[in-house]
Amino acid sequence: MSGQAVLPHAEPPARAQRARNVLLATVGLSVVVGLFFSGFSSEFGNPEPHNIPIAVVGTPSVRATLNASPALSVRSAADATIATRMVLDRTVYGAIEFTGPRSVELLVANGGGHSADVALTAIATAFAQSRGAKVQVVELAPTTPNDPNGTVEFYCIVFLVIGAALGANVLGQLLGPIRNLRDMGHRLIILLLYTSVAALTVTFLGDIVYGALVGQFGLLFLTLWAYTFSIAVAVAGVVALFGGAAGLLLTLTLVILGNTSAGGPVSRPLSGRFFSAINPYFPQGAGLSIVRGVQYFGGRGIAESVWCLATWTAGGLAFLTIHAVRVGRGQEDARDIGVTVNAASLNATAQSDDPAADDPAADDPAADDPAADDPTNEVDDAHVLVLHD
Repeated sequence: MSGQAVLPHAEPPARAQRARNVLLATVGLSVVVGLFFSGFSSEFGNPEPHNIPIAVVGTPSVRATLNASPALSVRSAADATIATRMVLDRTVYGAIEFTGPRSVELLVANGGGHSADVALTAIATAFAQSRGAKVQVVELAPTTPNDPNGTVEFYCIVFLVIGAALGANVLGQLLGPIRNLRDMGHRLIILLLYTSVAALTVTFLGDIVYGALVGQFGLLFLTLWAYTFSIAVAVAGVVALFGGAAGLLLTLTLVILGNTSAGGPVSRPLSGRFFSAINPYFPQGAGLSIVRGVQYFGGRGIAESVWCLATWTAGGLAFLTIHAVRVGRGQEDARDIGVTVNAASLNATAQSDDPAADDPAADDPAADDPAADDPTNEVDDAHVLVLHD
């Protein structure tokens, strides 16, 4: 045996593949965590106001002075009534009016975003002090004492998107693939029930248990349900049409970009420019805007957000329908081919069981006459002729 070379022990391919998968998963998950952390840190760590819409009741020189600030975007208002309506309609975040030579009134709506409220108060105070005036702050849409910073509605949005996306993926795995339009209908009913329970749970906790979002239980539930359902249907549609990897990618995009761009306690004019730009296109920003509109503004200023959620819902339904129709047609074609093949098989079997099909002499009349091919018959006939001669 001393003359034989000893080969090094080779690692089994399965073990090497498993180690490579673990390494890739570790790196991928670390990247996701890093992106999530970076997004939240850059968005919420040090927000800076830029172009906060504000109504100003005052002289042109006052409007020009305020508009020179990069933190503000001034809109003119003829009087305090119009300015108040602009705030409550959510076209501006606040309003400033000189009510006297040394008095300034600031109208704000904390329900529209706590950070904008704080920023406008600081700007108005500095402006008034530069003119030797004092500021009186009037709150038009206050938040509740149990949620003074308006963060609970943001938590509703953040955690419901996780539940909606994960629910769509998990239910898809449990229920199996969608094979036709009937399966699609069943899947939508299940998603309706699931998202209703999830929205009802969050509404109950936010209103009854913690007392943070009070006074609009029914409307709040409907809002959160519509928001959760739009995300669940969108994810389910992507998974059905493009596969599980695409569904996971959409889920990560919603969590990393959608949650961050929603802003939460950081109002959109204080968000980073990138997240502020993508805010209208994600359901989180739309859902948060509708919740605030329902809770604090009597449902005003939510039209754009409703269209956003409707678009996500319609997209998910379109993907589900395309997949169901495509798979259903494929099954019908396969069934038609199977029927054709079965018919051909039956015909072949019938022919193989027919004795006449295997007997080439079955259709030959001569085959039934054993004397037809007998040469002795011709000889006998010849002898007969000779005898007659």
